[in-house]
Amino acid sequence: MKKIFLISGKAENGKTTTAEMINDILEEKGQRVIITRYAYYLKDLATRYCGWNGVKDDNGRNLLQILGTNIIRQKLNKPNFHVNRICEDIEICQDYVDYIVIDDARFPNEIYYPIAIFGDDKVVSIRVNRIGGYESHLSAEQKNHISEVALDNFEHFDYVINARNLDELEESVRSILLNEQE
Repeated sequence: MKKIFLISGKAENGKTTTAEMINDILEEKGQRVIITRYAYYLKDLATRYCGWNGVKDDNGRNLLQILGTNIIRQKLNKPNFHVNRICEDIEICQDYVDYIVIDDARFPNEIYYPIAIFGDDKVVSIRVNRIGGYESHLSAEQKNHISEVALDNFEHFDYVINARNLDELEESVRSILLNEQE
């Protein structure tokens, strides 16, 4: 494994789009890329045990926030539950992939933990901000949930992308990849 890219940003600001761009650009160069999410196991739990239909509407987002943060992180005091499971997956499969992209970093430990496991030279953190007046469809309560605001004042991102449109986003992604491959 060459690098792990951690993508952070508010809901609907382009985290998954950024991950897909990284994937497409690197695959064009013959690299094997995997996109995964810290919420992978959370979504599986919500589907299997809580009857979630996989739609991130108001009810779905509320369920994921309650399960992932209120129950797992706070009530059960397992703040590393999500990041530990994905890092274990990466440890097992790291010899079979060139790049791993995690498109939902939401808490400081979801950046620091992979650095502690894999090293600062292998982990690249990127904050994506959709600028130009866009407002997500989240409710005020959802926008202020800790899973949406925990990285608002985080100052240790390797890169911050401020993009108005897909062209600006892609230009920034290409620049980051060029810099990280040198």
